[in-house]
Amino acid sequence: MAEEDEKRRSRTSMGVIKVIFWFLRVAGCVLVAVLIVRLVLSIGLPASIVSTPSTQNPVDLTLKAMNIVLIFFSIVVAFLAFFGYKEVTAHQELREKLEKGEKNLKKHAKSLERESKDRTKESRYMSQLNLVRIFYHLGVYDKASYVMQEIKESLTYEAPLFKGMISHEMGKYQDALRSLEEALHFDLEPKEKARVYFAKGKTYMAIGDYEKAKSNYDKCLESAPDFLDAYVNKAHVCKRQSDFDGAIELINQAIRINDKDAQCYFNRACYHSLKDEKDKLEQDLRKAVELDKKWVGHALIDDDLAENRDIVKRILNL
Repeated sequence: MAEEDEKRRSRTSMGVIKVIFWFLRVAGCVLVAVLIVRLVLSIGLPASIVSTPSTQNPVDLTLKAMNIVLIFFSIVVAFLAFFGYKEVTAHQELREKLEKGEKNLKKHAKSLERESKDRTKESRYMSQLNLVRIFYHLGVYDKASYVMQEIKESLTYEAPLFKGMISHEMGKYQDALRSLEEALHFDLEPKEKARVYFAKGKTYMAIGDYEKAKSNYDKCLESAPDFLDAYVNKAHVCKRQSDFDGAIELINQAIRINDKDAQCYFNRACYHSLKDEKDKLEQDLRKAVELDKKWVGHALIDDDLAENRDIVKRILNL
């Protein structure tokens, strides 16, 4: 505040000085003009009117000399006032440029400070989000939830997405749906949108709302037609609705995307088992075990294969 007052007083002083120099310049010029006219009138008249030198009064001679001196000094004053005015104007313009430059520098400094704070904020956000990802994928959902509470502002869609997925895993399905709906408010790329709709589909499937689950899986596949897990999960919904043919068709589409996915063959084996299609069950189960041995254990305990456990044991040489 004191600095601004000082600048204001300085600008006022410079303005006053400019006015003074301008007045002196004008006054000097007017005085020079008046004195020149007087001098011309006094020495330039016809001889019949002007007194001869012998008759000239010494006082008149003195006045003429004084006029000449005044003209000289008036010219000097006008000259100095003219260049002084230019100097003051140039000085004021320079000062204004410096003040403007100072303001721009301060503005730039504040902008850099804000950018630095934003970068720090974004860096902290990404660190917290990465920690949430780690805990989530490790299955430590309580710690993931704790870190998520430290994120006060969602800078990307992933914060509400992970918040929704964590709530889902902790059985808080309504909280999960609210968070996932929040994630959709961001400007999302198709694959990002697909992730959110897939998570919503899982949550609706968990609470038994199969139609909404299928609707969200459809939206997921509209955004990302090669989203393999969406076909697998939608097939699982069809199975729960006893639509085994629909489930098998969805798995067929998934296999066309990736024919090396063991889970697809295992799930299709289960659906064939539920339809009592033993030959197709055997073919798919062999393929699943061939691609990944872990499905041997699943085959021995999966309820969908209970009616055909003898075939399972024969395939597994048990």
